[in-house]
Amino acid sequence: MRKSQEIDHVPGRVFFRNRQWPEGYEFPACANCNRATGYEEKVISFLARLNTNDHKLDEKDLVKLGKDIAIHDPSFMVSAP
Repeated sequence: MRKSQEIDHVPGRVFFRNRQWPEGYEFPACANCNRATGYEEKVISFLARLNTNDHKLDEKDLVKLGKDIAIHDPSFMVSAP
């Protein structure tokens, strides 16, 4: 068992606008476990925000998430024809 080194937020902060998440959803985690799903959480958050009706509200977050995803996996962000 690894020693807890960081605080993990479940669900991840990336899922919430302005990274404002509910209180009390923090758990101790080792650094590897805490960071293991960061990319996947960004992809899911990006796709969920694309499915909202108010894109202006999420535009800043969408751009940031898109850039982060493109750095990690450029093929994911390829434009459709």
